[in-house]
Amino acid sequence: MNSAKILGASAVAVMLLFAGGYGLYSFGMKRGMSAVGDIAQNSAPSTPMPAASGAVPAPPKHIDTAPLSIAQGEEATRRHIAAGIKAGETEPANGRKILYYHDPM
Repeated sequence: MNSAKILGASAVAVMLLFAGGYGLYSFGMKRGMSAVGDIAQNSAPSTPMPAASGAVPAPPKHIDTAPLSIAQGEEATRRHIAAGIKAGETEPANGRKILYYHDPM
């Protein structure tokens, strides 16, 4: 009889651990997905809208101005290599600090 109580208690403990783990997992997934939505709302549009005067306005300071295509990123990397710019230095084109390089391959 004593072993049946131990077996029952351990089964309940396993179910509680599983439920708690799944709850933490789903909370993390929901939080992560909401962060992706926030990033997508704050990103720059792929095609800027021309102003009434015909000039394209500069994006606001709070919006990330990362390269919009692989070709633009590759061109920036080639420019950095030619100029000898390394990670941690300032990008001359936009004045932002280069945090790291990413090889898309």
